[in-house]
Amino acid sequence: MKKRLTKSRENVVIGGVIGGFGEYFGIDPTILRIVYVTFAILGWGSPILLYIILLFIVPEGEKKEKRQEYGFQNRKGEADSRKDVTDSVKEDKDVWSDF
Repeated sequence: MKKRLTKSRENVVIGGVIGGFGEYFGIDPTILRIVYVTFAILGWGSPILLYIILLFIVPEGEKKEKRQEYGFQNRKGEADSRKDVTDSVKEDKDVWSDF
């Protein structure tokens, strides 16, 4: 399988472009972000314009793991058997009992 440059779905600050470069080259995205900000402050090239162009050109990456929308998960990604907090709290539905 060929390795492709894609925007990161996990290492996202603005658009995931720098996170995608970090995943592609195997470098910590934080280091790349520091280099990017340094270039932007010193005015070397046009890093802001380049980032905007790459934001539209680089395709979206796939999520590496599927997360559960609702409920709890343990570290293995399996649904936890704990009950939801709302299940343990019983509310009195009779709002007219005070009158």
